[in-house]
Amino acid sequence: MVLSDDRNYSQTVSAEALSRLFANLPSKVKCIIFNACHSEEHGRALLPYVDYVIGMNAVVNDATAIKFAEGFYTALFEGMEIETAFQMALFSVQAYNLGVNVPVLLKK
Repeated sequence: MVLSDDRNYSQTVSAEALSRLFANLPSKVKCIIFNACHSEEHGRALLPYVDYVIGMNAVVNDATAIKFAEGFYTALFEGMEIETAFQMALFSVQAYNLGVNVPVLLKK
């Protein structure tokens, strides 16, 4: 995974480093979305510290990532639980024929 700042400085971050960060957070994080290609591994590393992680198990194009995020956050805003919001986001992606096999919901 590569993180970048507003000055376009990029830094690779390992799953181990992210795991270390979340292990030391003082408050409980309920859900994280890695809306980036091949991010399932990073998500699995955080499961001991986060109730739900959504990662991508393959390459995800921008249209799919955006439509998935829109569907997921809209469902959460409407009061749906995380697992239901995930299913609604998959439906949003599928409704636009963008494929649904890439996002993966991981649960603690």
